[in-house]
Formats: sequence, C-alpha cells, structure tokens
Amino acid sequence: MADHNEVKARSAVPQAGAGGADGEPSSDDTLTETLRASEARFRSVVEGSPQGIIVQQHGRIVYANPAMARLFGYSDSREMLGLSPFEDLIADEDLSVFRTRTAAAYRGEQLKPHAGWRARHRDGKAVWLSSTAQASEWQGRAAVASFYFDITERKFAELALQESESRYRSALTAGRMGTWETDFVAGTRAWSEEGMALFGLTLDEGRGHVGGDADEFLSAMHPDDRHLLPHFHQLADEQGAFLAEYRIVRPDKTILWLSGRGQVVSRTPAGRAHRLVNIVADITERKATEDHVRLLLREISHRSKNLLAVIQAIAAQTIRTAGTMEAFNDRFVQRLRGLAASQDVLVLQDWRGAPLGDLVRSQLAPFASTRGPRLDIAGPDVAVTAEAAQAIGLALHELATNAMKYGALSGTSGKVIVSWAFEADPEGARLLRMHWIEQGGPAVAPPSRKGFGHVVLEGVVAQSVEGEVVMTFDAAGLKWSLSIPATKLKSETDLSVRRIHAGAFEAG
Repeated sequence: MADHNEVKARSAVPQAGAGGADGEPSSDDTLTETLRASEARFRSVVEGSPQGIIVQQHGRIVYANPAMARLFGYSDSREMLGLSPFEDLIADEDLSVFRTRTAAAYRGEQLKPHAGWRARHRDGKAVWLSSTAQASEWQGRAAVASFYFDITERKFAELALQESESRYRSALTAGRMGTWETDFVAGTRAWSEEGMALFGLTLDEGRGHVGGDADEFLSAMHPDDRHLLPHFHQLADEQGAFLAEYRIVRPDKTILWLSGRGQVVSRTPAGRAHRLVNIVADITERKATEDHVRLLLREISHRSKNLLAVIQAIAAQTIRTAGTMEAFNDRFVQRLRGLAASQDVLVLQDWRGAPLGDLVRSQLAPFASTRGPRLDIAGPDVAVTAEAAQAIGLALHELATNAMKYGALSGTSGKVIVSWAFEADPEGARLLRMHWIEQGGPAVAPPSRKGFGHVVLEGVVAQSVEGEVVMTFDAAGLKWSLSIPATKLKSETDLSVRRIHAGAFEAG
C-alpha cells in the first residue's frame, strides 16, 4: 500500500510527446492506467472499510484509514500518523501480548484474531477491540498491517453475563446449593461445579451416568434413602416439577441432608421425562436444629414432670413445719423463687447443665450483693449437670435463707465464703469439693429439730449428686461442704456461650 504522494506520483498523467509514434497509447501507458485504476479501487476499499486498518513500521503508524481514526476518537486519520501503537492505542493491561504478536507478524507468522483487548481511546472511554495482523511492506521496507474490529458491545454483554454467572455461583456456594441436569434418554448427567462440590464428586467435565453401577448419584445416596430414587423418576414422568428430600454420604463419610426440586424441561414423544434439571440445598444444620428442638420438647416434658414432683415435695415438707398459712405461704414462695433462679440458669444453657459460678450468684443475689464485701465467691470455671444444678440450687437457697435469719447475714458484719476446687478422693478419683463457710455472725448452735432445709442440705442434695455432705454447727459460724463426683460435672465447652454477667443477678 502506498501513501498519498506515492499514489499521486504513480498515477500521474503522461507528459506531452509520450505514447506511440502514431499517437496511440503505448503499452507502458496502458500499464500505468491499469495500475492507477487498480490502486484507486484498492484505496477506495481500504478507505471505506468499516474495519480499522493501520500499517506500522519501526514502531510507528505510517498509515491509518478513517475507520481506525473513528475507533480511537480521532477526527482525521492523518492525526494518527507517527503514533506508537503500543504507547498510544493499547491499554497497559494488554500491552505485553501485543509486543509478542507484532514481533511474530514481522517474522511472517500467521496470527489468529485476538479474542479481545482494551483500547486506549483518545477520550478515555471504554473500548474493546479484536484484531489480527500480518507482515506487509511500506515503501519497499518491511512493515506490519493490522486490522481492528470493534467488539465493545459484545464484550460488555459477555462481562455482564460473566458477572451474572459469578453472582449466581456465589449465591449457590453461599447457600450450599448445587445443580445438575439429567438426560434420561442419553443416560447422562451434567453436573455444575457447585453440585459436584456438594456431593464430593470428581468427574471429567462434570459428566455423570444414569443407572447401573456407574450411577454416581445413586451411589452417593444414603443406603436407607436409595429406595426413593425410583419414586423421584416416577414423579418426573407424571409431573412437571416435584420436591425431594434425602440424605447423601460424601466420600469422607459425612452425611448431609439435602432438599430441593426437580424440574422437567423436555419430554419424549411418549410423554416421559427426557431432560430434568435439579437444584438442591444442604439442610443438614436445619435438620440438626429440628432434631434438637424435638429433643428439647421431650426434655421439657420430662423436666416439667420432674419439676412438678419437686414442687409437690417442697409444698409437702413446708406445710409440715409451718405453723400458719401465712408462714407456709412465705416459706413456700421463697423456695419456689430459689427453684426458679436455678431454672433460669438452666434454660440459658438449654438444660444441658449450669455453670456453677452462675448458679451460686443467682441463688445468693436476693440476699446480698454478689460483688460486695458480704459475699466471697471463688472457684474454677466448671459446670454441673442439670439434675445436680437443681439440687445444689435448693441447698444454696436454704443456706442463704438460714444465714439471713440466724447466721452471718443476719447482722451487719457477717460474711459468707463460697468456694469450690478440685480434689482427689481416697481412691484417687477426681471430684469437686464445694464449701460454704459463715464468719462474723452470731454464735451458732445445732437446731433442736430438723426442718425441710436440713433435709435438703443433708439428704436431698447428697442423693441427687451422688456425693457426700458434711455440715458443722461451729460456734464461729455454720460450715457446709459437698463433694461432687466427676460424673456430675460437664465441660464448659458442652454448654452455650451465653453466660450471665455477675451484675445481672442483683436485685432490681
């Protein structure tokens, strides 16, 4: 391809006197006219082409057609002459590949069209182009001719589709969902990446099989749920869509509950399901929650019966020692409040047990500030079973009531120390020893008769925790200790993270 001046020189009209002797055009004149016409047609095609075309030589543009100028925001193609294709036309992100492609074109290699790259538009707007290049000549020296196609609209559509698909896949992953398509006629399945990840499958290009020993879906189903698969196939033949819920066993032996929907997208001439699209979600956590709720309901029923029996026993014992209905009502209500305080701690832990520190503070808070000088509470983080918590709570309530009426909390200077620590019994078994020590109160003497509180402190709590109780009516103050076997203890990690702040126990 020649530049404008070269074309003009090559197509000049012959001078006077030229031609044959008889005035007829010579063969040279005819050839010149033919070349001029041919180049005019060639230039018309190139100049009018909707493709952008440039010729570069030694890293500079020596020719650009009008379409090329329009692609890059220039009003005239002559403005592009002398520009560097690498520095002025191609975005930095795609620059390295074009240096390699241009070098290959100079070597005469055949280049395939580039799938798409970002252009450096004069006005800064986003433009995507596809291009190819080939070796050429310019004024007798090696050059590279490049051809450019505007694919901006198509590229933006592709990017939008990719973004949409990315959001779709992210939603599937976040929701622990998977999809696949079943072709009953071909006997194949086409799995999505999310579907394979959910089932723990590794399949070449996601291709699976329907039926026989190679059926990866049937193999993944829990043995107790495999009888459901023929039923699902029957539903697909009879309905346009259906719901399904079943278990699978992943390669690592993890059992997952899945729930989803099958949608028939095409049928055979006989009306049977041809292609079926499936989407499922992992509902294992939901199933575990449902099982836990059912367990809690059974536990509530059991606890309610047990609690009613405890209340009945409290009422029977209280009425025996109460001289009047007023006294009965006062003592009974107070004991019910103590029982309720233990229930509050247990409810926060879903009845799986109770942190001993929370249990102690909940029982003593109505009698004195758990953060004040009258109470000294100390011990390691340890939890007791629900049965032990209920009995220990009753015992602590009786001890606190007695201290308020007759012991260290009845005056202004007394103090109660509640502590617990791990010890070993004579056989070396690990147990928890809990102590109640009163100081600074009035002199203590053994009671003349044993009431309900004494029964709880010595009999009920020891029986409930399968431990031992030692109670001493020391003149300096009541001392009570309880040994709790390790079987009545629970790990703090088994309990809920919900803990009661110490201040929450304070009255008001």
